[in-house]
Amino acid sequence: MGRVKRHIHHHYRVIRGLKLWQLTLVAIALTAGGVLLLRSNSIEAIRLFNNVKAADVALNDAETNKALHAFQQYVSQHMNTQLDRVSLEKTYERDYKAAVGKVTNSGSVNDAKYQESEKNCQAELRRTASFSTYAQCVANAVGQTAPGQDPLLAADLPQAYRYEYVFISPDWSPDAAGLTLLAAAVLWSIILARLLLELVLSLIVRRRHDG
Repeated sequence: MGRVKRHIHHHYRVIRGLKLWQLTLVAIALTAGGVLLLRSNSIEAIRLFNNVKAADVALNDAETNKALHAFQQYVSQHMNTQLDRVSLEKTYERDYKAAVGKVTNSGSVNDAKYQESEKNCQAELRRTASFSTYAQCVANAVGQTAPGQDPLLAADLPQAYRYEYVFISPDWSPDAAGLTLLAAAVLWSIILARLLLELVLSLIVRRRHDG
């Protein structure tokens, strides 16, 4: 315990010996470094996000899961990495079409009705570029045509929300960016404390002089 106190006292004496402008320069450098590291975190998160999208387009389930895990791990452990939700649209499209194909091939679905619904929803797909919106459009159209009767509605169709992921980054993380910004915050606090202390001492001296 005594060794720790001596260690802290040593650093305190070093800081106390530095001039205010020196502390300010160091604080500015740390702040700038922290901002650059935050940007680096964001760039890496975007790279990992793009890896997920690329694996999804390739319809490689193993690579998609691997990329998702890497993206989730990075975002959860680094600040300034949260992005919009990542949607596995191509994987969802493949699984949806496979499920619908399984039902339509069974002969239990009015294929003409399904084809008409799909044709009407193609415009929505082109407009939104979202397959989940298209799938909902088809399901709604079929349901309106034969509510509660068409096997397509009762089929084990994949749910779009299960193909969407939102990973949340921490407000602060003990990585290079977080530690650098923490050091900057501590230093700015020391600078502010010294300024306030000097102001208080100046007022005390002035009052004694005037008295």
